[in-house]
Amino acid sequence: MDEIKYHPLINDGSSPDMVPMFFTTNESAVSTKLYLTEFVSHYYRFCSKDAVSNETAAEYQIHCPYCGKVMKAISSSADTHKHSLYTCCDCGGKTHLQEEI
Repeated sequence: MDEIKYHPLINDGSSPDMVPMFFTTNESAVSTKLYLTEFVSHYYRFCSKDAVSNETAAEYQIHCPYCGKVMKAISSSADTHKHSLYTCCDCGGKTHLQEEI
């Protein structure tokens, strides 16, 4: 992967589900307060423009940009703007294998 991808996140306001809509390679084009940064294929850093406590960030259910299923956090938060690292248990590893073939 040559460029960092930024996936803006949205939700319906009534649930903790955060769903990515599309991606851009221009971070300044992200207009939502919450987004994913994909710096390695299929690994995403959950980020916030405003400070968000680690407890609040952990309550969100972040969906995979590829298959739409809820992803698993695989690290702790770095700070109040760079939260957990996520990957999808269903398609992350499978996609890596398919790309190498």
